Amino acid sequence: MIQQIYLKYRSVQKSYKDVSKLFQSLVSNLQTEKTIHNILNEIISSNDFQYLTIRTINQETHSSTQDFNTNKKSEIYIKDALQNAQKCKICQGLIHRNSISIDHIQRKEDGGLASVDNGQITHPYCNTGYKN
Repeated sequence: MIQQIYLKYRSVQKSYKDVSKLFQSLVSNLQTEKTIHNILNEIISSNDFQYLTIRTINQETHSSTQDFNTNKKSEIYIKDALQNAQKCKICQGLIHRNSISIDHIQRKEDGGLASVDNGQITHPYCNTGYKN
């Protein structure tokens, strides 16, 4: 869909406002109980995005080949990574492995010790004043 916006304006610089609107609409709608299919249909039926179309890609559920293709490998990796990903114990957001902070569950000011049982993984931002 983003490529379709780029094609309409024939420039990345000229299309950034519509791309931003699209992402804002997607994010706000994903916070509701709507399905992805309903969200996309709602967006393309709006006045701002009537020129967009949705291409359906046939995703096979059963494969007759024995080797995984590149797309299947990526899908398996992403599915597994999201299921097992570390989450911030304060905001519940996903944590990147290069952006980790160790937080005291019971604050030091309240007598919290530096024990393994009193530690939790958080975002650096969440551990520096956000929760206080």
